[in-house]
Amino acid sequence: MSTKEEVLKLLRKNNESFISGQEIADEIFVTRASVWKAIKSLEKEGYEIDAVTNKGYRLRGSIDLIDIESIKETLLKNEINTNLIYLEETTSTNDVAHELERKNHEELIVVSDFQSKGRGRRGRDFFSPKGTGLYFSVLLHNKRNQIDTAGITAVTASIIAKAIDDIVFNGVNTAKIKWVNDIFINERKVAGILSEAFGTLEDEDEGHIIIGIGINIYVPKDDFPKELRKTAAAVLENLEEAPKDIRTKLLDRIITDFYSYFRNNDQKEKYFKIYEEKLFLVGNYVKINSFDGNYRYAMVTGISEDYHLQVQYDDGKEEELSSGEVSVVKY
Repeated sequence: MSTKEEVLKLLRKNNESFISGQEIADEIFVTRASVWKAIKSLEKEGYEIDAVTNKGYRLRGSIDLIDIESIKETLLKNEINTNLIYLEETTSTNDVAHELERKNHEELIVVSDFQSKGRGRRGRDFFSPKGTGLYFSVLLHNKRNQIDTAGITAVTASIIAKAIDDIVFNGVNTAKIKWVNDIFINERKVAGILSEAFGTLEDEDEGHIIIGIGINIYVPKDDFPKELRKTAAAVLENLEEAPKDIRTKLLDRIITDFYSYFRNNDQKEKYFKIYEEKLFLVGNYVKINSFDGNYRYAMVTGISEDYHLQVQYDDGKEEELSSGEVSVVKY
């Protein structure tokens, strides 16, 4: 752990109270000059730190920064042997994860505070401004196709929606799911998931799957781009309304539940039930885009156990959709 990281850990541990530079230096066995340099480095990264003569330093709680060291401790505590990488900014966490896997062949998690080329499904952009969202990718090895890639996006949606409810809204059923990979609040999208599989998975070959997650936590300072304002929203309207360390808490909870699911085979029913309860399309008339240039219309009647959307057409014919995109329309 670097001096800067150790200083930050101590500031967080003191819970916004003052701690002297000498106390910090003694605790981590460095000079006071090294502490001062670490404080200045943290301030450049956006941390707001009070420095008062004869009192020392104090971390303010007015900015919601991701505490990566806390997440690493969670991984260690839960014996999750996965490399965690934090980038202040990058193109796309999915792209970075894929490139690193090609070099090191390791499972990993990539977190960034800003994406210049965040990606969604079908080549769409995912708006990822600095300091207002949570953008990360989880890379899992998929030896002999052991992971159910068909349901992994849906399970991840359930994990995210439940985490938002519990941590932000005190357990109140607020976040909803739009089949198959979007999280909505008040009929607007607040989060999306992009799952990508790589490798042939033949014989002993080991492929990998990357699950990219983007969550709008706060409304950006200059608002969303004009073309997104009718469809996109944030979990919280502004920073002042947020519980303390909300981005860290959400990341911690989502990662913990995610790995717990893939370690245990007894949670499929749990997350399917969450998905079923939160799917807001049931009972709605929808427009179905199958990406072949044609559109169809049907009533959504339910969701199958393998997360296929069950629909009924006007002529009474029923079908289960395994892919495509739907949007609610007036009947």
